[in-house]
Amino acid sequence: MTDVSTSAWAFAVARGHTAGYQLLLAPDFLVAARESGLLLNQVQGEVPEPGPPAIADIAGPASGPLCVVHRTARLLGADVGATRQPQAALLDRAGRPLVLAYGFVCRGIRVAADDDRDLLRAREEAVATYRQFYAAEADFVPAQSHAYPLRSAVTPLDRQTDLGRAPGHGQVTGGAATPAAAQREAPWTSQILPTRPGPPPARRRTALLAGLLVAVLAVFGITAAFVYRGQADEPTVEQVAVPNVIGRNEADATQRLRDEGLVPEIEWVPNGGPAGTVVASDPEPGGRVPRGSTVRLTVSSGPGGTSPPPSTAGSPTSAPPSSRPPR
Repeated sequence: MTDVSTSAWAFAVARGHTAGYQLLLAPDFLVAARESGLLLNQVQGEVPEPGPPAIADIAGPASGPLCVVHRTARLLGADVGATRQPQAALLDRAGRPLVLAYGFVCRGIRVAADDDRDLLRAREEAVATYRQFYAAEADFVPAQSHAYPLRSAVTPLDRQTDLGRAPGHGQVTGGAATPAAAQREAPWTSQILPTRPGPPPARRRTALLAGLLVAVLAVFGITAAFVYRGQADEPTVEQVAVPNVIGRNEADATQRLRDEGLVPEIEWVPNGGPAGTVVASDPEPGGRVPRGSTVRLTVSSGPGGTSPPPSTAGSPTSAPPSSRPPR
């Protein structure tokens, strides 16, 4: 005998910001019979407000044949108590709009002409439940709905003979003989969020190559900066030309070198030229050397002489060979 009731029970199916679709609100008698999962199979697409609802019959439950009436609504900030931008659409973490499927379930009867007040009552319960789910999400425990008086026009639904007839009002989404038949098509609620959304493979390869290029350029830039800094830190040494002091006397020659910022070093050698005269320089005249460099002057000590002439004796640059520091 068919269990007939003129009551309705609200239900709700939705997903959250991170959680996939799930049954948030189910009739208490289906929860007790562990058959509430049947409702997930009846949500097959969006049924926008304020159009006619979707109406489906379910046969086979131990609790008797059922009639399911539902619509869907895109959730807004106001539905979860948002005070800022209450009319803004709620989105999941993938940027998709959050949709609430809500409606009511009847036992042993078919809805022939729905009454909007029944769906409004179901919507109020569904939105109140969704607000709790949105706040808790992972910690949310599905709620149970209780019977409320049905206002829609109904006809008896016989388990054996009435299933399969199209109801006279609304959209038919069901009519399957068993719950297994209702699963032949992947339900709308099979849409779940990925564990971690990522770019497609081509974009990942492009991103990897771009990252490697940035790393190479960064290393090159750092190396160039260190090289430039090292060059900048090196002191700039002024180059000067070695003056031609050959033929000058030792005193004039050494003074001329000092005037150019060079350091004279004297070497006395026997020479047929006049004593005290510069006969050679190393580096040679005209060569460019850093300021502060030493220029070795070869000075004649006269024919057969071994020491500087009396006029230059005692000069700091005129030490005889025996008193010169080793080269």
